[in-house]
Amino acid sequence: MHSLFYSLQSGGGWNACDLSWLWLLLPLLTFILGYLVAMSIWRKYKGLLAEAEDKLRASRKKIAQLEEDLAACKKRRAELDGELSQARGEIRELKRRLEEESRANMKKASAAASATAASSLAASKPKAPANAPAKSSSGDSISAESLAEAKAIFGKRIKANDLKIVEGIGPKIEGLFHAAGIKTWAKLADTKATVLKGILDEAGPRFQMHKPDTWPRQADMAAKGQWKKLLAYQDELDGGKA
Repeated sequence: MHSLFYSLQSGGGWNACDLSWLWLLLPLLTFILGYLVAMSIWRKYKGLLAEAEDKLRASRKKIAQLEEDLAACKKRRAELDGELSQARGEIRELKRRLEEESRANMKKASAAASATAASSLAASKPKAPANAPAKSSSGDSISAESLAEAKAIFGKRIKANDLKIVEGIGPKIEGLFHAAGIKTWAKLADTKATVLKGILDEAGPRFQMHKPDTWPRQADMAAKGQWKKLLAYQDELDGGKA
């Protein structure tokens, strides 16, 4: 350095040998420059890494929140399932009560219809003359021969004044008619279809669908022992309906 300054002060020219110290500094300068570049890159990627870690923590926090929400939803669903099961039980109980009330109302209506029909029959029933022939306790006389013929034609034993021989009448309806005082084929034959319909309507919705238009005619054939005619007529019917 002293020789360089001396050369400059003395007005001498540049000498390549005087700059040899610069070549010694190049590795150091290269190292420093590389270090600075590396530090810059490191700081950049360190910032990106920190940002990624922040996003990862935020994602994990969001996942934890979603898991809590899911657990809360499952708990609420379990509660709703319990409430639904309880509501269904209450509905079943209400249905049971309604059915009991409906049956009780049907019994009351049947009893009222029976009382009305019995009073009507008692008021309209003519007194039998003293010399009138006795009838059977069933209300009209049905000979054993006629019932035997009915068994041969229908292929089953027929009881006297069994209202179920009439197509469309089952045990329940037969019970309603018995309660109303209609216990024989002859009495059923003499009862108008509108009266029969009134008895059915008063008994409740389950009986209102039946149409007794043909029942008196069927009962009349049974009362007169016209079994072949009754069977042929029933073949033309659809569940007792014309």
